[in-house]
Amino acid sequence: MMSNTFLLISVLALLSCSSKSEVNGSAESSQIKTTVFEDEKYYIEYPSNWVFKQTPDSIGMRFVIGGPLDSEKDDFRENLNLLVVDLMGRGMTLSDYVKYSEEGIKSQIEGYLFESSNLISVDDDVHHNFVYFGILNDQEVTFVQHYRVLHDRAYVLSFISRKNESNFKRKVGENILNSFKLKQTH
Repeated sequence: MMSNTFLLISVLALLSCSSKSEVNGSAESSQIKTTVFEDEKYYIEYPSNWVFKQTPDSIGMRFVIGGPLDSEKDDFRENLNLLVVDLMGRGMTLSDYVKYSEEGIKSQIEGYLFESSNLISVDDDVHHNFVYFGILNDQEVTFVQHYRVLHDRAYVLSFISRKNESNFKRKVGENILNSFKLKQTH
């Protein structure tokens, strides 16, 4: 299971390296149009100027959503992804999975620095919010992750941005994270 985490981090490193094809200099618009992705298991809403890509299921990652570049000189693309981990037969609760993941992340992320870790419960959505810093592609980044466990699966939704990026970009990432809903029936 930890090899999936390492593979995911490697994939994210590649995805964060930007291609110059999608530049949006007006990222801080007050009126952001949104797009919805929904299937039988979950729902997520993201800004229309972000790019959604479903990924092959072989490593557990279901999708990646990449943000726009601010300029031609921008070399980092904020991104959000969903990793689904099979916990069948492990008997892990949300708390167990969070502890397990936090220990693995500490040993795998260069320059790891803890910010916060707390349980969030809003209506019928219970998830764990974990925020930390690290180095990815020689850049200091912020990781904001939401963990959920449902029907022997862990759902890890991660937002990655530069550590010193604007509050606006982090707020956009958190809005996307908070829009995610698991459908309880699957």
